[in-house]
Parts: sequence; structure tokens; C-alpha cells
Amino acid sequence: MKSVLARRLIRIALGLVLLAVLLVAALILSRNWLAKTALTAAIRQRTGWETSLGAVELGMRDGSLRISNLKILNPPRFGGGPFLDLPELYLAYNAEAAATNALQFREIRLHLAEVQIVVDATGKTNLTELQKSLGDLDSTEAQARAGSLRFTGIDTLVLTVGRVSFRDLRPGGVSREFSAGLRNETLHQVRSWVDFVPLGVKLFLGSRITTIEPEPKSKPAPADGRGTNAGTQRTPPR
Repeated sequence: MKSVLARRLIRIALGLVLLAVLLVAALILSRNWLAKTALTAAIRQRTGWETSLGAVELGMRDGSLRISNLKILNPPRFGGGPFLDLPELYLAYNAEAAATNALQFREIRLHLAEVQIVVDATGKTNLTELQKSLGDLDSTEAQARAGSLRFTGIDTLVLTVGRVSFRDLRPGGVSREFSAGLRNETLHQVRSWVDFVPLGVKLFLGSRITTIEPEPKSKPAPADGRGTNAGTQRTPPR
């Protein structure tokens, strides 16, 4: 009797171990899907803005994170349309340095296709609205956690930046588009903001600003239904 009970207990224990192994394997295999779902839901819940995400890839062995095709749309009060179009963000960090609160990146690749900053009819910007939505991130606790990290540099930084648009939806507002024109611009051994000076000079010399003319308003049709060609009527032959 005791041996039968022992065998049953062993079978149950082995079954539980096998189930745990299968669950862990499933989580590992689906970690990218879970990360994508969680990140998309977090952005939508935090901001309330429509968000889509192509993929999230977590490199557990090499300590990397890749976000692909992240798109966030402006709310209707800011005209809709894209707020952020991010084809790629790749971060490869030093796990050993992170264990000592040191933030060191082996490589960062940022491909920013478009950012659209909008002023609505009341004079408020979408950035102000976004900052209010992310207000909890500016809390004392969050700042304390961020302050405990020491930035120790980026070994390789690759930047591709398309355009930044400024749209003013107020009557008579002027909209402009800033074209950065950076493509695979590479910086090595970035240790402070001083290392960005050459890039800033290149942006200043090579970028261009374009004024976006407002779309002309279509004139309403005359009340009597006569347009430009309405006055020419053909007399039917007798």
C-alpha cells in the first residue's frame, strides 16, 4: 500500500516538474510576443493614444533589446496623424556594469523617421499632454531610482533621423518641417554631451526648414446652384 502511494506521489511530482519545465520553455519561446503585448498595452494605458508595435526582441544572452516599427498617433484634438514613427530602437547594454548601477551601452541604434509636434486650437501642445499622462514617471521615487544610475558611456551610437514637424492648428498658425537628413551617422566612445558637438554642427549646416502652407479652403457652392459653368445652358433644338 505504501509503495503504491509512493509511486503515485512520484508520478505526480514528475508531472508537476514536467509541467513547470513546459511552462518555462513556453515563456522563453514567447517572451518576445509577451514583451510586445505588454509594451503596447502600457503605452496605450499610460497615454490613451493609439499605438502599434511591429516587434520586440529581447536578447537574454547578449543583453539587448530591439523595438521595431513603433508608431504612436496623435489624439483627434491634435489633428490625428503620426506623433512618433520609430522604425528601430536597438539597445545593447553591459550586464556586468548594470549590476553595479552603471549604465553602459555597447551599441545603440536609433532610427527616428518622424516626430510631429502639434499645437491645438487652444494653444496646448501634444508634448504637454503627453507629459501630463506620464506624470508618475517624474515622481520623487522615479527620480531617485534614475539618480542612482551612473552613465558611463556608449561605445557605438548609430543615428538615422528623418524629420520633425511643427503643426499649429490655431487660426493663422504657421506650420514648419525640420528635415534632419541624418542617415547612419555613427559616433564612437560617447562619454558626455560634448561628444555630440560634431553631430550638432552637422545638423545645423545640413538640415533645412520648410514652411508648410495651409490647405486652401474650398469655396462653398452658390445657393442657387449656379457654378462657373452653370450659366451656359443649351437650348434644345426645335
